Amino acid sequence: MPDTIASTAQLVEDARYRLLVEAVTDYAIYMLDPDGRVSSWSSGAQRLKGYAADEILGQHFSRF
Repeated sequence: MPDTIASTAQLVEDARYRLLVEAVTDYAIYMLDPDGRVSSWSSGAQRLKGYAADEILGQHFSRF
């Protein structure tokens, strides 16, 4: 039972974080993997950098 509670709590926390990041539109928020490829892309990043998520995810950061 404690594993289920911890898993649920982590899912809720992850969802809250995603909502927070997506609400920020004045800043480009994104994550890179260790090889420099874009692994997450916010709506602010789309607005400021001009790439939709499906265009940039998996691409090397040198693209922008």
